[in-house]
Formats: sequence, C-alpha cells, structure tokens
Amino acid sequence: NQKCCPDGECYELGPPWQSLTRLALAPRCVEDPVKYLLTNRHHPIYPSVFTPKNISKIRDYYNVQIPTVIVFHGWWGSETSPYERNVTAVYLTR
Repeated sequence: NQKCCPDGECYELGPPWQSLTRLALAPRCVEDPVKYLLTNRHHPIYPSVFTPKNISKIRDYYNVQIPTVIVFHGWWGSETSPYERNVTAVYLTR
C-alpha cells in the first residue's frame, strides 16, 4: 500500500508503518515545499516570495552591493512565526 506524490516521492503505508497499534497518517503531497522569502528595507513587512521555479526573478529584487543576512527558521519553524518576524524587523532597523 503506497502513496505517490507528483514529485515522484512514494511512501509506504502498509505494515509496519500502519497497523492497529500504530496509525500513521498518509503524507501530504506538497507541490513545491521550498520557498525563499526576500525581505529588505523597501519591503520590510511583506517579503518577496520565490520558489525553485521562479528563483531567476530574484535578480530584479536583490542588490549584490548590500550585505546579505540569511535567516533559517529550522525544521519545525515557520517563516511567519513571531520570532522570525522580530529577527527580521530588528535587523532591518540597524
């Protein structure tokens, strides 16, 4: 018993992963799980969003002459968490 996502990734859903004592949820297929958010002083609240499909457009928003800081939210984190928003806001006020 498998579930296959459009990206080609397949997940086994039968034993031992799913049984009466261990009910594993079927994975959600995510069309494009990777997002890059570009926040700068011109767009401090609403960042520009890029994916692997449109990353080439970042040249229109990114200035290589200005120092860059990269913030990673971590595995279980979220780019919209208060912590991430505060880190970004504090850095942009420098």
